[in-house]
Amino acid sequence: MGNFKFLRFFSFRTRFDSLPTSNPVHQNLVSNANTNTNHCNRDGFFSNSVFRILRRFQSRGKSDGGSKTEEEEKVYSWLYALARSDKDLVFEYVRSTERGLSFTEAERRLKENGPNVPLEYTFPSWWHLLWSAFFHPFNIILIVLSALSYITSDNPNGCIMLVLVFISVSLRFYQEYGSSKAAMKLSEFVRNPVKVQRCAGRVIQTELIVQVDQRDVVPGDIVIVEPGDLFPGDGTNVVSGTGTGLVVSTGSKTYISTVFSTIGKHKPPDSFEKGIRQISYVLVGVMLLVVTVIILVEYFTFHNLSESTLFGISVACALTPQMLPLIINTSLAKGALAMARERCIVKSLSAIRDMGSMDTLCIDKTGTLTMNHAIMQVSEQNMDNEEVVESDMVFLGLITFFDPPKDSAKQALWRLAEKGVKAKVLTGDSLSLAIRICEEVGIRTTHVTTGPALEQLNQDAFHETVKKATVLARLTPSQKLRVVQSLQTAGNHVVGFLGDGINDSLALDAANIGISVDSAASVAKDLADIILLEKDLNVLVAGVEQGRLTFGNTMKYIKLSVIANLGSVLSLLIATVILRFEPLTPKQLLVQNFLYSVGQIAIPWDKMEEDYVKIPQRWSVKGLPMFILWNGPVCTLCDISTLLFIWFYYSSKSKLSETFFRSAYFVEGLLMQTLIYHLIRTEKIPFIMEIASWPVIGSTILVSAVGIAIPFSVIGDVMGFTDLPLSYFGFLVVLFIGYFTVGQVVKRLYIIVYKKWL
Repeated sequence: MGNFKFLRFFSFRTRFDSLPTSNPVHQNLVSNANTNTNHCNRDGFFSNSVFRILRRFQSRGKSDGGSKTEEEEKVYSWLYALARSDKDLVFEYVRSTERGLSFTEAERRLKENGPNVPLEYTFPSWWHLLWSAFFHPFNIILIVLSALSYITSDNPNGCIMLVLVFISVSLRFYQEYGSSKAAMKLSEFVRNPVKVQRCAGRVIQTELIVQVDQRDVVPGDIVIVEPGDLFPGDGTNVVSGTGTGLVVSTGSKTYISTVFSTIGKHKPPDSFEKGIRQISYVLVGVMLLVVTVIILVEYFTFHNLSESTLFGISVACALTPQMLPLIINTSLAKGALAMARERCIVKSLSAIRDMGSMDTLCIDKTGTLTMNHAIMQVSEQNMDNEEVVESDMVFLGLITFFDPPKDSAKQALWRLAEKGVKAKVLTGDSLSLAIRICEEVGIRTTHVTTGPALEQLNQDAFHETVKKATVLARLTPSQKLRVVQSLQTAGNHVVGFLGDGINDSLALDAANIGISVDSAASVAKDLADIILLEKDLNVLVAGVEQGRLTFGNTMKYIKLSVIANLGSVLSLLIATVILRFEPLTPKQLLVQNFLYSVGQIAIPWDKMEEDYVKIPQRWSVKGLPMFILWNGPVCTLCDISTLLFIWFYYSSKSKLSETFFRSAYFVEGLLMQTLIYHLIRTEKIPFIMEIASWPVIGSTILVSAVGIAIPFSVIGDVMGFTDLPLSYFGFLVVLFIGYFTVGQVVKRLYIIVYKKWL
């Protein structure tokens, strides 16, 4: 059989200090670890060991420099010693022979060791997906408020809030469960056949070459690889040549498993979800403060704790962005459906939103930029050799095989660059080949580097090199991971990674958006957030557009709800103190809030300005509070102006009718909360320079018409409203013209100041 090159790796559990010392085979193996079949020099091996130890000390200060982890180094050292040992000792250690294992023994070892799966990845169960969909801060707030509503006998409001929670959770669960099932079906189709040598026969044993699934390879098997075969150790392809190897360990007890042991621990925190939670905590704090003050004011004014508590709960409901989970999930589901039309499966809905923030796309070369199949080229030439090397031979030319770039790659990369997404090529191939392909598809190659070069850099130099480089070649899986992490931490980028091999798994797991293809290795697909059914970068362009549309519409709602709700609650507090009666009854406040919420359902179908989708969008920790501080007071100012107008214009003998005030205040508050969306949704002049989509316009008209009609209807009589004079609607026209004028000025000043501040 000849000398074996060991293609399978030992586990980190199989170390010198963990093997039974009573095993004579082990003792011989360790004692002879410094010799190979050619009896290499002991001093040479010792010097190599010292050199590795010195390198380990030198690499301590360069955690991001591409060096191996401590566990990887230990396993690597053991494997190096094993590979230099006598083959007979290794065969004896794994209890195998050069003939291979019998079928019976292989079956026994498969049961004993388990399947050859380097990473045990399981798809999330349905209850896990349901819990994730349910556990949103505002869902919890709505459930608590619903419970309080039922306690205070406000059953309709409690029912409405539970319905909102149910719709939101169901929508997200349905989409993510369907995506997970689709991904599971894809993974079931992947089967990697491996050629192994087995022996059969009771009297005379015959050596047979059989094909088994990669999962069925066991320790002691002799594997045979040829061009086109998948190597059972990591799923990589054999390009040329043939090889025979002895399997010494499988499954989780392998070198590749030490690389995968940190999967699931690299993903950076979601800045959007983090921002949502921060807003949640702020609103809860404000809610508790304002509601407490309102309840106390109500109680000391009317001495009715039950009514005061009910009014306080109604105010808390008005302050809560009840539609936020529904708006977010509807927007994400809408984006996922649009991506599905582009032939890709979205496994994680949040990946759609993150696509809108992505500013760096790391891509593998083979199959992504290239066609992933070789064509024959014939550099033809007629040359007369001056020096005769071989007689009767004429050099005509060279025949080479070339994996050509895709026709669509250059256009897609150009479109991504137009939208502010920079491409970086991370590949394990040679640098010269990577540069050649990148030049043909339009990727700059002025700054390039390799994995071995990165390994020699300290931390600062590593980050700086990764920042500048557009082509990074000869990278190991760990180096791909560290490149992605460097871009995220040192560069503060939102990184997408497109890969299809097991060697891409670490980077796929660490990236903000992991992207793979349906023909990828099963582990790569399991870890990806998005699976492309076609290897076409143009699909990603569509994904970026959908992501920014989703992100933008979600941010519109957040701005709208926070400004409108805070302004309205602050106005209610001021009005309660001044008027000495409730500006709106709990029932009126809840109806107003319900109509306002229904009108917001159309927001996910709104359009975005062209300038907005041209650049990556990020959650701004400074931007949102500043926007609220600038624009919020304008809304409150309009409410107070309405209060003063009603007080001075419609009061009779210094006494204001509660019924009339509530009717007028109900209409003004509803129209204000409905129309404010059109001011904050664009930097341009609303209704003149920029008009919302027809679903939003229709929703605005419908809700406004219903709100105006209620005081004049039978429903208004039941709710305690009265008819309003025409003069009041004239005032509202003037008020809203003034609001849009002042709001536009404030908005422009905010944009100027904020951009300068940034």
